[in-house]
Amino acid sequence: HYPARGQAPEIFATRVKFQDNTQNQIRLQLPVATSSGTTVEQETSTAYELRISSPTEEETIRNNEGNITIMAIISPNLAAKHLLVLLMDGIVVGAPQNTPLFSLKNIDRGEHNFIIKVISQNSQKLASSPPRKIYLHRSIVNPKKTFTPLNAD
Repeated sequence: HYPARGQAPEIFATRVKFQDNTQNQIRLQLPVATSSGTTVEQETSTAYELRISSPTEEETIRNNEGNITIMAIISPNLAAKHLLVLLMDGIVVGAPQNTPLFSLKNIDRGEHNFIIKVISQNSQKLASSPPRKIYLHRSIVNPKKTFTPLNAD
């Protein structure tokens, strides 16, 4: 029990004197570097086979809302610490996720190229699918606005 400031120590308290060399020792496990400069954890990462299963190469999708669903097949199953990212025309679309199903909405019409990548928690690329080219057709790009006349009563 520590006395309050300005009070005397407890009656049965014992004074303890620390040696000058008393210190806390904390040991951290650090990754072991190999001769190639990579860490052991990186060497044991899973080798994935990844491909886009749907839509097929150069498939034409007709959807007036611009919705596209991209599905992938990955082998072996994705490790808990790894994520999938979707790139459309070289730009990441959406947040990284752990499921191989991507739903896109309101995509512009025309030709698009998709790639799915497996990344680690520190965003290191572990695997990549071959690119997949698709075409999106939208019959309505900008719907015409209709004006309603005011009621003149």
